[in-house]
Amino acid sequence: MLALSPRDNQLLQALALNYANLRQKTNAIQALEKLSGPSAQTPDVLFNSALVYELVGERASALSALQAAVRAGLPLTRIQATSTFDHLRADARYNRVVAVQVRLSK
Repeated sequence: MLALSPRDNQLLQALALNYANLRQKTNAIQALEKLSGPSAQTPDVLFNSALVYELVGERASALSALQAAVRAGLPLTRIQATSTFDHLRADARYNRVVAVQVRLSK
């Protein structure tokens, strides 16, 4: 299916998440790198990218993607309700992501 639609962001994200869950870091990141167009910058896509990065151990990239997702309108409650981010929330850098949401909500 991806061969027929190589720029289908939904398929690329699903592929990246599957690779991440299989601990295939290189393949997961390569799939994310193929995301393109305006839909690649939506809160959901950025959130899922953060999931992939966190699953493959790329904490800085996960935090960066989460910050972009929050700026794009992702509710903080979604991050807080996602168990994949339990360890990430303990990272001091997470507070910067939270601060962006607090500023945006004022």
